[in-house]
Amino acid sequence: MNLKTKLKNLNIKELQELLMLKEELRLRQIQDSPLEFAKQIFIPSVPVNDLEDCDKFYADKITPAKHHEIILNTVGDLIKGKLLDENKKPIKSCIILAPPGSAKSTYASLVIPTWYMGKYPNKNLIMTTYGADLANKFGRKCRQICGSKEFREIFNQGLVHGNKAADDWSITNSSTYMCGGIRSGITGNRADGVVIDDPFSGREGAESEAIRKKTKLAYKDDVLTRIKPNGWKLIINTRWHEEDLCGDILPADYQGGSGIYTAKDGEKWYVLNFQAECQTDTDPLNREIGEFLWLDWFNLEWWQQTKRNKAGYSWSSLYQGVPTPAEGVFFKREWFKRYNIGQEPQRLNKYIAGDYAVTSKAGDFTEIGCAGFDINNDLWFLDWWSGQETADIWLSHLVRLVKKNDPIVSVAEGGIIRRSIEPFLKKEMQNQDTWFRQEWITSNKDKTANARAFQGLVSQGKVWIPNCPWGEELIDQLIRFPFGKFDDKVDVCGLIGRILDQTFAPSVQQLEDKLKTLDYELNEDSDNDWMIN
Repeated sequence: MNLKTKLKNLNIKELQELLMLKEELRLRQIQDSPLEFAKQIFIPSVPVNDLEDCDKFYADKITPAKHHEIILNTVGDLIKGKLLDENKKPIKSCIILAPPGSAKSTYASLVIPTWYMGKYPNKNLIMTTYGADLANKFGRKCRQICGSKEFREIFNQGLVHGNKAADDWSITNSSTYMCGGIRSGITGNRADGVVIDDPFSGREGAESEAIRKKTKLAYKDDVLTRIKPNGWKLIINTRWHEEDLCGDILPADYQGGSGIYTAKDGEKWYVLNFQAECQTDTDPLNREIGEFLWLDWFNLEWWQQTKRNKAGYSWSSLYQGVPTPAEGVFFKREWFKRYNIGQEPQRLNKYIAGDYAVTSKAGDFTEIGCAGFDINNDLWFLDWWSGQETADIWLSHLVRLVKKNDPIVSVAEGGIIRRSIEPFLKKEMQNQDTWFRQEWITSNKDKTANARAFQGLVSQGKVWIPNCPWGEELIDQLIRFPFGKFDDKVDVCGLIGRILDQTFAPSVQQLEDKLKTLDYELNEDSDNDWMIN
């Protein structure tokens, strides 16, 4: 007997019982899943009036994007004790990093707290952020969710009558919500769960050493001391500074990945970093390197424009979750001179240097840079190509850069890479009808030693980098050296420094002086004729 026949044979009472069981199962599934809960409720957005303490918000049902689903499922597992470390021990702490406008707070600071309070009776939740006003706004929005018809239908719970304060209220299963500014001091009940959403108001606050110190002390002395044994904590953050609260927690060598990390105090944290542009092989969305976030909302053109506008410090911190230190160890930010494209000298001895990678879509980047020395031996960076591509692609770009810039010579480290690509390089030269000398420098595994000559130039204020996206990225990687995840751009700069040491070419002034004093004729058979630009 098939299912359809069995249903026809049921009496009215049996059908009612079946429908009731189905509804109970549906509610249980919603109750057990913050993702399913999010799909059922109306999410408060903007206030209905302009009053600062407005208690009502326009609300809509919204469809979570893929990164929202990951946030909800991951934090849900953390709260349930299902998020385990390599020793099968529950992880109780989570950091969520995401760019501005990615709706991380909507799900992590509105959906998670209300779902938690509805599902678990007699729990105390504390919500804190950089200031009391924002905390209270979160409190009013969460209270609106808990007072909604949908919430009552799902959990059979609602607001306790008479709870009017945004920063301290409860629901009928005896779970409580309390909120406040992190530096104002959190007093009252101990917490079973703590949510910290953006502990800094912006760059000004994050770059203030005094505010950073107060925030970290408040976190350690106030927030952490309020968490009950086996309690959980969640930090939602847009990174502003390398020494912000997350910087105080994450390991010193953190480079933007996602997964389980051992904090500086030895505690295990689960990190979700949704970079605007994927630059890690641990991306929670399994994106390809270079793929942008939430393209259904932010289209590719918007992201590309934002990257251009926010290039450098802002892009790496706010959008990638990896703030660049203002002052590096090997290179200092203030050492670099900047110029606008078009302001570079017209007469330069130009060179191209490349750090070539044999793999694509993973591992190291192929980096190719063009720079030129002026009459004062100042170095001007002029052009750059970067990518994780197969050799045929980057060889094409190498030849294109040569054709465009007409360098004296192109240099790279020799070894295996030379033997593997030299025949293809000659073929690409032929294809583009562009011939040049490729010089191979002996490989040196000591990257710090390789960069010394270039470091000397930079420290003297003799290196000029253009105000453009690749110029900002170049400085950021140099600042991170030698602790950054990538150092391929640094290797290119090191090669240019080694050009000086190995005297591949004379300066413009040297050539001009020689032309003035000698009846100088080029000898086509000379080994040095390639040196003349």
